[in-house]
Amino acid sequence: MGELFTIRSLIHKLKRHVSVLVCFYLGWMNVVSAQTTAISGNVTLSDGQSVPGVSVTVEGTTFGTITDANGNYKLSLNSTDASLIFSFIGYQTERVEVKNQSVIDIVLVEDVKELQEIVVTALGVKRDKKALGYATQEVDGQSLVKAREPNVMSSLTGKVAGLVVNNQTDLFSSPQFQLRGETPLIVVDGLPNDTDFWDISPDDIEKITVLKGTTASALYGSIGKDGAIMITTKKGSSNGGGTQVKFNSSTMFQEGFIAIPEVQSTYGAGFGGQYAFVDGKGGGIQDGAGWIWGPKFEGQLIPQFDSPVDPVTGERTPTPWTARGKDNLNNFLRTGLISTNNISVSGGNELGDFRVSASHQYQRGMVPNTDLNNSTFTLSGGYNFSKKLRADASFTYNKQYTDNFPALGYGPQNYIYNVLLWLGTDVDVNSLRDYWIEGQEGLQQNHYNLRWYNNPFFQAFENERGYYKDVNYGQFSMNYDFTDDLSLMVRSGVNWSNLNRTENTPYSFVGTNLNGEFSLSNETRFRIVSDFLLNYSKELSQDWAVRASIGGSNNFTTLRSSSVETDGLNVPDLYNISNSRGPVRGSNQEVQTKLNSLYFTSEVSFLNAVFLGFTGRNDWSSFLPPDNNSFFYPSASLGLVVSDLVAVPDAIPYLKFRTSWAQVRSDRLSDTDFFVTTPTYNEGTTFGSTGSVVFPGVKANPSLKPDLTSTLEIGTDIRFLKNRIGLDVTHYRSLDEDLLTQRTVANSSGFSSIIENAEEKYLRRGWEVVLNATPVKSDAFEWNTTINWSRHRRILEELPSGETELNGVKKGERTDIYLGDAFLRSPGGAIIYDEDSGLPLTDPFRQILGHISPDWNYGITNSFKYKNFSLDVSVDGRHGGVFWSQTIRKMLWGGTHPATVNEFRDMDIQGVASYVGDGVIVTEGELITDADGNVISDTRSFAPNTTESFYFDWVNRFYHGPTEEPNIQDQSFIKLREVVFTYQLPKQLLKRTFIENASISFVGRNLLMKSNVDFLDPESININTGEELLQTPSPRSFGVNLNMTF
Repeated sequence: MGELFTIRSLIHKLKRHVSVLVCFYLGWMNVVSAQTTAISGNVTLSDGQSVPGVSVTVEGTTFGTITDANGNYKLSLNSTDASLIFSFIGYQTERVEVKNQSVIDIVLVEDVKELQEIVVTALGVKRDKKALGYATQEVDGQSLVKAREPNVMSSLTGKVAGLVVNNQTDLFSSPQFQLRGETPLIVVDGLPNDTDFWDISPDDIEKITVLKGTTASALYGSIGKDGAIMITTKKGSSNGGGTQVKFNSSTMFQEGFIAIPEVQSTYGAGFGGQYAFVDGKGGGIQDGAGWIWGPKFEGQLIPQFDSPVDPVTGERTPTPWTARGKDNLNNFLRTGLISTNNISVSGGNELGDFRVSASHQYQRGMVPNTDLNNSTFTLSGGYNFSKKLRADASFTYNKQYTDNFPALGYGPQNYIYNVLLWLGTDVDVNSLRDYWIEGQEGLQQNHYNLRWYNNPFFQAFENERGYYKDVNYGQFSMNYDFTDDLSLMVRSGVNWSNLNRTENTPYSFVGTNLNGEFSLSNETRFRIVSDFLLNYSKELSQDWAVRASIGGSNNFTTLRSSSVETDGLNVPDLYNISNSRGPVRGSNQEVQTKLNSLYFTSEVSFLNAVFLGFTGRNDWSSFLPPDNNSFFYPSASLGLVVSDLVAVPDAIPYLKFRTSWAQVRSDRLSDTDFFVTTPTYNEGTTFGSTGSVVFPGVKANPSLKPDLTSTLEIGTDIRFLKNRIGLDVTHYRSLDEDLLTQRTVANSSGFSSIIENAEEKYLRRGWEVVLNATPVKSDAFEWNTTINWSRHRRILEELPSGETELNGVKKGERTDIYLGDAFLRSPGGAIIYDEDSGLPLTDPFRQILGHISPDWNYGITNSFKYKNFSLDVSVDGRHGGVFWSQTIRKMLWGGTHPATVNEFRDMDIQGVASYVGDGVIVTEGELITDADGNVISDTRSFAPNTTESFYFDWVNRFYHGPTEEPNIQDQSFIKLREVVFTYQLPKQLLKRTFIENASISFVGRNLLMKSNVDFLDPESININTGEELLQTPSPRSFGVNLNMTF
């Protein structure tokens, strides 16, 4: 019943948000239903092979369609006095007058010189790819639908060279991604968007274009200095004449894991080999200690938390000490489910087009009582008022809602902490499902340890974390063609989101107020971007042509946030702010920012083979001091299609070189702290009922200027063997200087730190390689493959004056170091031990333990098609790089790791120190170093370590001591990311049905992995810090996808 009310409320909100736009949609329906003439046909090659994906448009308009999998198309025209244009990459464009024809079949002729490919560039402007002087790469929207991921960004993994995606394994955790080592701008239909990709349905995406680097996105200014991911949504015109209905349904099950930690089942809870439960708070023998260094499982009788209670004495009757919970983590988790359904209606003719789409995704989490609902409604359309004036509009409403999703981080709020690290196999997790102590329901949880940990089922069902987000975004644009050469586009887009979060903390929840808590927060974001672009394009002669645009934009954002929480609860299980025991705590914030811009772009082309382009942009930013808030940045690019200028060998039909240069400035020290350059008061200490405010300890230099990034990029695009093989290679170098940074200053200044422009400079450089090939192509069978490879480095190019290193990095060295404490070692590399304790020593100087960025990343996609069957297989991975593992560190320290099972642990229980660490001791001499750790003299002599220590003491010092070194892991892996087997139902089978096209796909995601680390998925680490923090097991996904067109 509750689910029904949720659906009703959602439908009510959808109606309220789109009522006005529905009226607009009905108007388009009238346009579509006007009297039309049906045109259909088939497109083939000279050998009779059908050609899918051929563009069929009405000359002089944007109205058209594409051929289906069998090369068929159909259109509805208001007039037969028109011409159709048939175009496909690598083939000559065909023009046919309709006249009185109702069936028009076309045979395409190959043109090895013609490689026209239209891509979406900055500001949403469509350009011929061969004219570009910078690297771009596209991903077709259809590939995002068959093998679905909950978040669209995850589907791009391995598909774009230079784009690194770290997918997280937790429910509702967004993937982390970087383009050339930085975070790119996200753009939807030409306008910047604050999306986290949860509010975009893959069913609404036509294609994704990745603009790589500074030059490609320079027209977006400071927010686009690190490249852009351009999302082009589907429009009605792509559906052809008449009205078309599409339905897509996908069901994926998360079952089994490619990485899940294993625990030892030889020893149970306790410490020093001892354990006896009394109250779980320390009243018994080590029953409140929390360790898993207890007695060995030998069936001996020990009082346990679920042992029977003697009704006379009130004491627990000892029961056999056995490993009852060998698979606790698996038994706690459940099969995950991702169910997605979409239906869309689209249509259009010469006068206009429309598209309506509704999607809903339900994800059942693997953690009990967790789920996520994600609903999206999209409406778009365009109308041609005349041959000169066209209007387009779109609107999207998205709602993400869940009553509970898992908490992350190290602590008793995380189920990995409670189940994997600190639940010994002496406890069967299934025995914890009744999580209240009998007679104390609502007041006291039932668990084996009530001092440090939470019953995982109690945590899952009582510590609920709600998330309710509404997102609305849309835009309206008009385009007027003054002449064939001159046009004006004006556009305005809005992005508004409202997020409410709640958290219920029950009585007896460990890690917070034991009297319970309730918190709620709200965050509202609003962005409106308005821009215009005056475009001029003219062929000056047969050899020369020119393109130029001038425009401007206004980007206004508002952020309002507030939060409030109780100080305990008067009444258990009553989650309301008014139920607070003590004074309520709260805070709020409001921020407004503005960015005004003017820009231009121009291009001169010669022989349609040489393309020289320039751009310039000036921003006025509210982030910076008024005297320095205006800044200009230019760019230049050159595209040279050699194969169109000189004769090249027949084996190389296409050869292009490109280069570009750009300078872009940025005005932000932080994307989250909006007050870093504006002094504001902060909340201070409350004395009774009297509050206070304090002036911040951070001061901004009044002469701050925006930081500067200068980028040079070169590349080549070569095609071989009649375009059967394509190779795209790019090299880039970006210099970052004048970076806004926060430095510590003397307290005598009245401040703790100052924000200023840094003296140091950083060089980012890298390579990207994309190889496309069609190894086999025949009438019945075709094999296509794409290989993406990239490498990125960030180097400290210049140090501040007087400095020899910065944060452990010297001039010319990589900045992505993992700097940490390491063991003290002999010149030969042996670990040095303390002769008295037998424990390893720590080097007093921090060491570089590795580099976070991989040596290189790669992705390989293969597509095989045989008649109506197709198979798509994707593999990706990375080589090199390191990460620090908290999970392994804590498992070894806590005693659950399988490596802690050995004879030395048994000797610990007997009170005998028996473990001898592998290393050496210093017998005489000394090591003398300077202040930076450089050796001045070393007169030490060494001998093998023979000192025995307790095994627990050695583990505690070796893995959990001050040294990070032993917990550094290799980041290399290779994954079988995706397998999709599709069957396209034959047209003959569907002839007598109302179904136009239908296909069914069997899908597998995240199927296999090979890595050099046990238990963990190296992909799911923090992309910036190189840390793994209590990772959730990485699941496999299997499912089916059904796609139909009516």
